[in-house]
Amino acid sequence: MLSILLPTDFSENSMNAIKYALEFFKYQKTEFFFMHAYQNEFYDHDELVSREVFDDILDGVRNQSQSNLRKPTENS
Repeated sequence: MLSILLPTDFSENSMNAIKYALEFFKYQKTEFFFMHAYQNEFYDHDELVSREVFDDILDGVRNQSQSNLRKPTENS
């Protein structure tokens, strides 16, 4: 059995890659693992934020990610 890791950030490109992988391996016994990958997008070093504000922002990103995980795809 094959084991395939499919990282995703829920962008259109990553969803297309997932669809391609599922189609490519559809005739082989395959176990797929999905990994949500994202990068913290805090590039501006001129402004400082407190740890509490940073944690609130990070919680928002996590909540949105969980919401995206629960969304059905267009073709499911």
